[in-house]
Amino acid sequence: MNLKYKTPILENPQLIDRAVGEIQTGLKSSLNWLDYAFGKAQRITKVYPNGKRLLLPTVYAGGKDYLEVSPNDNIGNFCWFDFLDPQVYQQDNMYVENTITCQCGIVFWFDFRRLKLENERDIENVKQQILKILNGRLMYSFGSLMVNKIYERSENIYKGYTLDEANNQFLMHPFGGLRFECSLNINETCYENFE
Repeated sequence: MNLKYKTPILENPQLIDRAVGEIQTGLKSSLNWLDYAFGKAQRITKVYPNGKRLLLPTVYAGGKDYLEVSPNDNIGNFCWFDFLDPQVYQQDNMYVENTITCQCGIVFWFDFRRLKLENERDIENVKQQILKILNGRLMYSFGSLMVNKIYERSENIYKGYTLDEANNQFLMHPFGGLRFECSLNINETCYENFE
């Protein structure tokens, strides 16, 4: 698969999309093994002729294209964002800056053979590389990002989607995945004229 954009970011992003764009860019430039850093996923329902329904994640892939980001060795090593409802909006009447707080998962799926690790299934090394970037190396202009939980089990990495590890075996060697549950705080400046 040859995608045109390695880090597809919306034009003129606002609020959450602006924050996601900064994080995408930071991850892609800092992790040399990461082929694609996608943005926010949208849930789609795929209905098969036999009546089976699957809830799958899709992401903006640049231009007018969307791409399913279920575990897929045709894409390479990738990450994407899974936002949970609700977004909490806190308005501060004393100041001109308000805050949006939301919970999101950053999902990574990768091929261990392409990570060039000393130990071929060193998931802890991969976690540490990602944590160093999310919690330290990136300076965010939008507000802050805090990692709260890390998931390794298949039912948690793609939670909320109908991907069955028992049928697909998508975490079998040489493939791996992680989900970083994060709190995202976005500062929003209010530009109203207070006269």
